[in-house]
Amino acid sequence: MKNKVKSPKNQQQIKDIKPTDRPFKCHRWLQPKQRYCGMSRQKDSVFCSVHTETDKHGNPQRVPCPYTISHTVGIHEYDRHLKTCPSKPKPNPPYFKLDCNQLHPRVPTRNAKDRLHKMTIIEFQSIMERIQSLYLEVCPTDFELDVKTHQIMADRLIETHQGKHAVQQASIIGHLEHHNLLRNDVTFVEFGCGSAELTKYVHFAVGNPALTILVDRKAVKLKVHKSFKLTPWDRFLIDIKDLNLSKAEKVNDQPAVIYSKHLCGSATDLTLRCLENYLSDGGKVQGLAIAMCCHQVCEYERYINHTYLNKHSITKDEFELLAVISTWAVCGIIDLNQEGYAITIMMN
Repeated sequence: MKNKVKSPKNQQQIKDIKPTDRPFKCHRWLQPKQRYCGMSRQKDSVFCSVHTETDKHGNPQRVPCPYTISHTVGIHEYDRHLKTCPSKPKPNPPYFKLDCNQLHPRVPTRNAKDRLHKMTIIEFQSIMERIQSLYLEVCPTDFELDVKTHQIMADRLIETHQGKHAVQQASIIGHLEHHNLLRNDVTFVEFGCGSAELTKYVHFAVGNPALTILVDRKAVKLKVHKSFKLTPWDRFLIDIKDLNLSKAEKVNDQPAVIYSKHLCGSATDLTLRCLENYLSDGGKVQGLAIAMCCHQVCEYERYINHTYLNKHSITKDEFELLAVISTWAVCGIIDLNQEGYAITIMMN
């Protein structure tokens, strides 16, 4: 079987096609697509119905959509379009409250990574000594690493050859079981759920959860919970900084069990603040299991415990430098791992 030869169409060839060579096609050049519009032109016009902005008397026929600049709207369809446009902002849910979990406004500062690169040797040695003294002050003894597992993850651990994500998921579920939190009389809430893979295995471990709530600020493709029967459940598309959990009626029916595998940087602080506000409003939290990560994107203004920072005289500039240096814990350079690990322990 001979391979089918496709006719070459590069940008230069497309630009060489002049509008006069397309007598029945629209003459509008589409800059993002680098080609002419392929729709048929209107009678008495060189443009199609979408790109004809004025009629033969010069009166406007189309106007920009008020919700997005990606398209225009015909004047005679304007009122109907305002009701059906897919870009129309959705009304805020009852559990939305702007910045309710953010106590301090974000203040832009100099890039900490650039400051670290421009340090003199003396300044660099000083910050290394500061890290060591802080670690000894905060952590006089090392923390015990307690990695658990769960039988529901046995096949997954084999499939991934003990992959780090599967090991972490197994440990989170194992800790939930150890504290008797895998029950069907609680509401499970996964913060930063993404595709909800962790919820899939929690669902299998519990058997029949009463309710599962998935929280993430944006929709993702390939949602894992669609591959199995997760009922009942709900997904909150909301930034954690704006989540007022006490206004979510479904969550208030019974105690909540909170878990998350990848709450990146300040998302962990926002979640803890969210739960603090939820408890102060009379909510009930049965348990909490969060695997923290991405310490390098933690923010001083959003950090949950400023009393702790003030106690150890950690300034905003120092905090931002420590956040950058925390990446050394996993950078692969053995000489730097100790300082990076020390910072992650202190920030946790």
